Amino acid sequence: MSNYTDRTDEYEKLESENRRLKEELEAAKLKTVIDADTGLLTPPAFLKAAEKKLRDAAPGEYVLACLEIGYFTELSERFGYNEADKLISYIGEATRHFTGEGEECIACRLGIKRFYRLLSSKFVMENADEAFDLYLKRFGLPFNIVCYKGAYVINNTGLPIRQYIGYAVSAMRDAKKSGDSRVHLFSREQHECDLRRQYLVDNIDSALLNREFVPVFQPQIYIGKNGIRPFRAEVLCRWIKDGMTVADPDEFISVFEDSGQIGKLDQYMTHEACRFVREYIDETGNDD
Repeated sequence: MSNYTDRTDEYEKLESENRRLKEELEAAKLKTVIDADTGLLTPPAFLKAAEKKLRDAAPGEYVLACLEIGYFTELSERFGYNEADKLISYIGEATRHFTGEGEECIACRLGIKRFYRLLSSKFVMENADEAFDLYLKRFGLPFNIVCYKGAYVINNTGLPIRQYIGYAVSAMRDAKKSGDSRVHLFSREQHECDLRRQYLVDNIDSALLNREFVPVFQPQIYIGKNGIRPFRAEVLCRWIKDGMTVADPDEFISVFEDSGQIGKLDQYMTHEACRFVREYIDETGNDD
Protein backbone atom coordinates (compact mmCIF):
# COMPACT_ATOMS: atom_id res chain seq x y z
CA MET A 1 0.00 0.00 0.00
CA SER A 2 2.86 2.30 0.90
CA ASN A 3 4.59 1.65 -2.45
CA TYR A 4 1.36 2.41 -4.29
CA THR A 5 0.94 5.68 -2.36
CA ASP A 6 4.55 6.67 -3.03
CA ARG A 7 4.12 5.98 -6.74
CA THR A 8 0.87 7.98 -6.83
CA ASP A 9 2.56 10.94 -5.15
CA GLU A 10 5.48 10.71 -7.57
CA TYR A 11 3.10 10.57 -10.53
CA GLU A 12 1.19 13.65 -9.31
CA LYS A 13 4.47 15.53 -8.86
CA LEU A 14 5.47 14.67 -12.43
CA GLU A 15 2.07 15.75 -13.72
CA SER A 16 2.34 19.02 -11.80
CA GLU A 17 5.81 19.64 -13.19
CA ASN A 18 4.62 18.89 -16.73
CA ARG A 19 1.74 21.35 -16.37
CA ARG A 20 4.12 24.01 -15.05
CA LEU A 21 6.55 23.49 -17.94
CA LYS A 22 3.68 23.58 -20.44
CA GLU A 23 2.39 26.86 -18.97
CA GLU A 24 5.87 28.37 -19.14
CA LEU A 25 6.24 27.23 -22.73
CA GLU A 26 2.90 28.75 -23.69
CA ALA A 27 3.85 32.00 -21.96
CA ALA A 28 7.17 32.05 -23.86
CA LYS A 29 5.33 31.50 -27.14
CA LEU A 30 2.95 34.34 -26.33
CA LYS A 31 5.88 36.65 -25.69
CA THR A 32 7.44 35.88 -29.05
CA VAL A 33 4.14 36.59 -30.84
CA ILE A 34 4.17 40.23 -29.72
CA ASP A 35 6.88 42.72 -30.67
CA ALA A 36 8.07 44.35 -27.46
CA ASP A 37 8.80 47.73 -29.09
CA THR A 38 5.42 48.25 -30.76
CA GLY A 39 2.93 45.91 -29.10
CA LEU A 40 2.12 44.57 -32.58
CA LEU A 41 2.57 41.05 -33.88
CA THR A 42 6.00 39.76 -34.75
CA PRO A 43 6.51 39.20 -38.51
CA PRO A 44 6.14 35.37 -38.34
CA ALA A 45 2.99 35.69 -36.26
CA PHE A 46 1.61 38.30 -38.64
CA LEU A 47 2.23 36.13 -41.72
CA LYS A 48 0.58 33.14 -40.06
CA ALA A 49 -2.45 35.14 -38.88
CA ALA A 50 -2.82 36.87 -42.26
CA GLU A 51 -2.80 33.58 -44.15
CA LYS A 52 -5.48 32.26 -41.78
CA LYS A 53 -7.70 35.32 -42.28
CA LEU A 54 -7.40 35.22 -46.05
CA ARG A 55 -8.07 31.51 -46.33
CA ASP A 56 -11.84 31.98 -46.13
CA ALA A 57 -12.05 35.66 -47.12
CA ALA A 58 -14.16 36.97 -49.97
CA PRO A 59 -12.45 38.85 -52.83
CA GLY A 60 -11.97 42.52 -51.95
CA GLU A 61 -12.74 41.95 -48.28
CA TYR A 62 -9.21 42.79 -47.11
CA VAL A 63 -6.46 45.28 -47.90
CA LEU A 64 -2.74 44.75 -47.30
CA ALA A 65 -1.27 48.13 -46.33
CA CYS A 66 2.36 49.21 -46.00
CA LEU A 67 3.59 52.24 -44.06
CA GLU A 68 7.15 53.60 -44.01
CA ILE A 69 8.42 56.38 -41.76
CA GLY A 70 9.98 59.10 -43.90
CA TYR A 71 13.47 60.46 -43.09
CA PHE A 72 13.80 58.01 -40.20
CA THR A 73 17.61 57.83 -40.39
CA GLU A 74 17.90 61.62 -40.35
CA LEU A 75 15.46 61.80 -37.44
CA SER A 76 17.52 59.27 -35.45
CA GLU A 77 20.75 61.14 -36.08
CA ARG A 78 19.30 64.55 -35.26
CA PHE A 79 17.21 63.76 -32.18
CA GLY A 80 18.88 60.58 -30.94
CA TYR A 81 18.00 56.91 -31.03
CA ASN A 82 15.94 57.09 -27.85
CA GLU A 83 13.58 59.54 -29.54
CA ALA A 84 13.46 57.30 -32.62
CA ASP A 85 12.56 54.31 -30.44
CA LYS A 86 9.77 56.36 -28.84
CA LEU A 87 8.43 57.17 -32.31
CA ILE A 88 8.38 53.47 -33.21
CA SER A 89 6.41 52.71 -30.06
CA TYR A 90 4.10 55.66 -30.74
CA ILE A 91 3.31 54.43 -34.24
CA GLY A 92 2.65 50.98 -32.85
CA GLU A 93 0.22 52.54 -30.39
CA ALA A 94 -1.42 54.58 -33.16
CA THR A 95 -1.78 51.47 -35.30
CA ARG A 96 -3.51 49.59 -32.50
CA HIS A 97 -5.69 52.56 -31.61
CA PHE A 98 -6.89 53.64 -35.04
CA THR A 99 -6.93 50.39 -36.95
CA GLY A 100 -8.44 48.29 -34.20
CA GLU A 101 -5.97 45.44 -34.13
CA GLY A 102 -7.93 42.24 -33.59
CA GLU A 103 -10.87 41.16 -35.71
CA GLU A 104 -10.70 44.18 -38.04
CA CYS A 105 -6.93 44.42 -38.36
CA ILE A 106 -3.66 42.66 -37.67
CA ALA A 107 -0.36 44.48 -37.92
CA CYS A 108 3.37 44.08 -37.51
CA ARG A 109 6.63 45.95 -37.87
CA LEU A 110 9.15 44.50 -40.30
CA GLY A 111 12.61 46.02 -40.36
CA ILE A 112 13.40 49.32 -38.69
CA LYS A 113 10.88 51.76 -40.15
CA ARG A 114 8.23 49.80 -42.02
CA PHE A 115 4.84 48.58 -40.79
CA TYR A 116 2.33 46.22 -42.42
CA ARG A 117 -1.40 45.91 -41.74
CA LEU A 118 -4.10 43.57 -42.98
CA LEU A 119 -7.40 45.43 -42.67
CA SER A 120 -10.94 45.23 -43.87
CA SER A 121 -10.96 47.25 -47.10
CA LYS A 122 -13.77 49.61 -46.08
CA PHE A 123 -12.19 50.35 -42.73
CA VAL A 124 -8.75 51.32 -44.03
CA MET A 125 -10.10 53.60 -46.72
CA GLU A 126 -12.71 55.45 -44.69
CA ASN A 127 -11.20 55.79 -41.23
CA ALA A 128 -7.59 54.94 -40.54
CA ASP A 129 -5.57 57.27 -42.76
CA GLU A 130 -6.72 60.74 -41.70
CA ALA A 131 -6.99 59.91 -38.00
CA PHE A 132 -3.56 58.28 -38.03
CA ASP A 133 -1.88 61.39 -39.47
CA LEU A 134 -3.56 63.67 -36.93
CA TYR A 135 -2.37 61.40 -34.12
CA LEU A 136 1.23 61.55 -35.36
CA LYS A 137 1.23 65.35 -35.18
CA ARG A 138 0.96 65.07 -31.39
CA PHE A 139 4.25 63.20 -31.02
CA GLY A 140 6.17 66.33 -30.02
CA LEU A 141 9.00 66.77 -32.51
CA PRO A 142 9.53 70.28 -33.94
CA PHE A 143 8.50 69.14 -37.42
CA ASN A 144 5.77 67.00 -38.92
CA ILE A 145 6.44 63.30 -39.21
CA VAL A 146 5.86 62.05 -42.72
CA CYS A 147 4.70 58.48 -43.33
CA TYR A 148 4.35 57.05 -46.82
CA LYS A 149 1.50 54.59 -47.31
CA GLY A 150 0.63 52.07 -49.97
CA ALA A 151 -2.21 49.56 -50.12
CA TYR A 152 -3.30 46.62 -52.21
CA VAL A 153 -6.92 45.47 -52.36
CA ILE A 154 -6.81 41.67 -52.26
CA ASN A 155 -9.15 40.49 -55.00
CA ASN A 156 -7.42 37.15 -55.53
CA THR A 157 -7.01 35.45 -52.16
CA GLY A 158 -5.14 32.47 -53.59
CA LEU A 159 -1.74 34.18 -53.85
CA PRO A 160 1.07 33.97 -51.25
CA ILE A 161 0.86 36.66 -48.56
CA ARG A 162 4.35 37.88 -49.44
CA GLN A 163 3.13 38.73 -52.93
CA TYR A 164 0.45 41.02 -51.51
CA ILE A 165 3.13 42.63 -49.36
CA GLY A 166 5.22 43.25 -52.48
CA TYR A 167 2.27 44.97 -54.17
CA ALA A 168 1.69 47.17 -51.12
CA VAL A 169 5.38 48.09 -51.01
CA SER A 170 5.22 49.04 -54.70
CA ALA A 171 2.30 51.38 -53.97
CA MET A 172 4.15 52.84 -50.97
CA ARG A 173 7.19 53.58 -53.14
CA ASP A 174 4.91 55.38 -55.57
CA ALA A 175 3.70 57.57 -52.69
CA LYS A 176 7.28 58.14 -51.58
CA LYS A 177 8.36 59.29 -55.05
CA SER A 178 5.55 61.82 -55.17
CA GLY A 179 6.13 62.98 -51.58
CA ASP A 180 2.47 62.27 -50.82
CA SER A 181 1.44 61.14 -47.32
CA ARG A 182 -1.96 59.88 -48.51
CA VAL A 183 -2.57 56.19 -49.15
CA HIS A 184 -1.62 55.18 -52.68
CA LEU A 185 -3.41 52.16 -54.10
CA PHE A 186 -1.42 49.59 -56.00
CA SER A 187 -1.24 50.20 -59.73
CA ARG A 188 -0.39 47.34 -62.08
CA GLU A 189 1.26 49.80 -64.48
CA GLN A 190 3.38 51.32 -61.72
CA HIS A 191 4.37 47.89 -60.46
CA GLU A 192 5.50 46.81 -63.93
CA CYS A 193 7.48 50.04 -64.17
CA ASP A 194 9.13 49.30 -60.81
CA LEU A 195 10.00 45.77 -61.93
CA ARG A 196 11.46 47.14 -65.14
CA ARG A 197 13.62 49.67 -63.29
CA GLN A 198 14.76 47.01 -60.82
CA TYR A 199 15.76 44.78 -63.74
CA LEU A 200 17.91 47.59 -65.12
CA VAL A 201 19.49 48.27 -61.71
CA ASP A 202 20.29 44.58 -61.27
CA ASN A 203 22.00 44.42 -64.67
CA ILE A 204 24.07 47.61 -64.52
CA ASP A 205 27.31 45.98 -63.35
CA SER A 206 27.18 43.10 -65.79
CA ALA A 207 26.36 45.51 -68.64
CA LEU A 208 29.42 47.60 -67.80
CA LEU A 209 31.59 44.50 -67.55
CA ASN A 210 30.36 43.18 -70.91
CA ARG A 211 30.69 46.61 -72.56
CA GLU A 212 27.03 46.74 -73.53
CA PHE A 213 27.04 50.56 -73.32
CA VAL A 214 28.08 51.76 -76.76
CA PRO A 215 29.36 55.30 -77.47
CA VAL A 216 27.72 57.09 -80.39
CA PHE A 217 29.39 60.26 -81.65
CA GLN A 218 27.19 63.12 -82.73
CA PRO A 219 29.20 65.75 -84.64
CA GLN A 220 28.98 69.41 -83.75
CA ILE A 221 29.08 71.54 -86.90
CA TYR A 222 30.76 74.96 -87.20
CA ILE A 223 29.31 77.29 -89.82
CA GLY A 224 31.52 80.27 -90.62
CA LYS A 225 32.95 82.42 -93.40
CA ASN A 226 35.22 79.61 -94.49
CA GLY A 227 32.37 77.13 -94.87
CA ILE A 228 31.00 74.29 -92.82
CA ARG A 229 33.21 71.93 -90.84
CA PRO A 230 32.83 69.60 -87.89
CA PHE A 231 34.82 70.84 -84.91
CA ARG A 232 33.88 68.42 -82.12
CA ALA A 233 31.57 65.56 -81.26
CA GLU A 234 29.16 64.89 -78.43
CA VAL A 235 29.38 61.37 -77.01
CA LEU A 236 25.96 59.75 -76.64
CA CYS A 237 25.30 56.42 -74.95
CA ARG A 238 23.27 53.44 -76.16
CA TRP A 239 22.61 50.23 -74.24
CA ILE A 240 22.92 47.38 -76.76
CA LYS A 241 22.92 43.66 -76.01
CA ASP A 242 22.96 40.93 -78.67
CA GLY A 243 22.21 43.55 -81.31
CA MET A 244 19.07 44.76 -79.52
CA THR A 245 18.39 47.95 -77.55
CA VAL A 246 17.94 47.09 -73.86
CA ALA A 247 16.61 50.52 -72.86
CA ASP A 248 16.52 54.04 -74.26
CA PRO A 249 18.80 56.67 -72.67
CA ASP A 250 15.82 58.56 -71.23
CA GLU A 251 15.00 55.43 -69.25
CA PHE A 252 18.35 54.03 -68.13
CA ILE A 253 20.08 57.37 -67.36
CA SER A 254 17.46 58.11 -64.69
CA VAL A 255 17.93 54.59 -63.29
CA PHE A 256 21.68 55.25 -62.94
CA GLU A 257 20.98 58.57 -61.23
CA ASP A 258 18.37 57.20 -58.83
CA SER A 259 20.53 54.23 -57.85
CA GLY A 260 23.59 56.41 -57.25
CA GLN A 261 25.61 54.73 -59.99
CA ILE A 262 25.78 57.51 -62.58
CA GLY A 263 29.48 57.99 -61.77
CA LYS A 264 30.18 54.47 -63.05
CA LEU A 265 28.60 55.29 -66.40
CA ASP A 266 30.42 58.64 -66.66
CA GLN A 267 33.76 56.95 -66.03
CA TYR A 268 32.99 54.14 -68.46
CA MET A 269 31.90 56.48 -71.28
CA THR A 270 34.95 58.72 -70.80
CA HIS A 271 37.19 55.67 -71.09
CA GLU A 272 35.35 54.41 -74.18
CA ALA A 273 35.52 57.82 -75.89
CA CYS A 274 39.25 58.12 -75.22
CA ARG A 275 39.83 54.58 -76.45
CA PHE A 276 37.97 55.34 -79.68
CA VAL A 277 40.02 58.52 -80.28
CA ARG A 278 43.26 56.65 -79.61
CA GLU A 279 42.33 53.89 -82.06
CA TYR A 280 41.27 56.48 -84.68
CA ILE A 281 44.60 58.31 -84.42
CA ASP A 282 46.58 55.06 -84.59
CA GLU A 283 44.69 53.86 -87.67
CA THR A 284 44.59 57.15 -89.65
CA GLY A 285 47.54 59.07 -88.32
CA ASN A 286 45.22 62.07 -88.15
CA ASP A 287 45.14 63.80 -84.77
CA ASP A 288 43.27 66.95 -85.88
